[in-house]
Amino acid sequence: MQSGAGHDAQEIAEIASAGMIFIPSRLGISHSPKEFSTTTDMANGCNVLLQTILKIDKQQQSIHQQKIKTINQIHQHIGGRKARLRWIKR
Repeated sequence: MQSGAGHDAQEIAEIASAGMIFIPSRLGISHSPKEFSTTTDMANGCNVLLQTILKIDKQQQSIHQQKIKTINQIHQHIGGRKARLRWIKR
């Protein structure tokens, strides 16, 4: 969703991915003392943020686990080669 608003996300986007969560505001008014959002809409926005964080965390855990698996496979391969070399040297 395109937004014409100038938020901190524009500055952050220069160095990292950034996103914004928009929630409804009564009469579409924002950045004004007249802005009003219901507690339900705010809670829904918070839930979107929570679910996003949990999804990213799960993806990062999966990536981390794959890296550990790869490192372990490399260590096993190298360990096996070292054992063979020791046997050959005897």
